[in-house]
Amino acid sequence: MIVRSLGTSAGALAGALLLAATACGSSHRAVPRSPAGRIVVEQTVRYGGAVPIEGAYSYVRVETSDGRKVAEKRISTNGRASIDLDRGSYELISYQRTCDGNCSSLDPASDRCSTGFTIMNTRSLFAVIRITYGAGCKILFAPASRPTS
Repeated sequence: MIVRSLGTSAGALAGALLLAATACGSSHRAVPRSPAGRIVVEQTVRYGGAVPIEGAYSYVRVETSDGRKVAEKRISTNGRASIDLDRGSYELISYQRTCDGNCSSLDPASDRCSTGFTIMNTRSLFAVIRITYGAGCKILFAPASRPTS
């Protein structure tokens, strides 16, 4: 910006305005919000009925009490998943997707079960899902002393 013949006070004002304009927007940054708690899920498989020969993927989904999806994760190969959540009431849904010939093509969700839970503080809530292929699943909540790894 070129300032000519505006005098000392007008030039100083123009410079101050230019400095203020360049500083705007850089000082306000969103601070990440910490979740109120976490649900840690551990899945165990009970064999004794049908077994998915080609394999299967297991999933957990968390929804609000009005059915809005908050998170959905595939359970890892170690049988665990964890989801950070804000305080509130939720529905935990577990389901399986068996492989159709191979795991690049999955069958629709099966062996589904669900239950409600509430996150009230910064502690972890532990859920154990017991799945029996072809017969469904059951979700149980475990004591808070279980490991989180």
